[in-house]
Amino acid sequence: MYRDTDSMALVNKDLNGLEEYNMKRRMMANHNNEINKVKSELQSVKERSEEHTSELQSRETISYA
Repeated sequence: MYRDTDSMALVNKDLNGLEEYNMKRRMMANHNNEINKVKSELQSVKERSEEHTSELQSRETISYA
């Protein structure tokens, strides 16, 4: 298909760039998945913390009554 070695070199460079781009996209997707997991875990901790705070406030109210 290509007879010119310069053209082949350009095609190979483009293919290598595309492979690198796709690799970086996969890495970003993995990082985003990890970030979403951490966000979810933090939200769960926050919700549990709010439940504990509410329970403690309720106990304080009962003990002062």
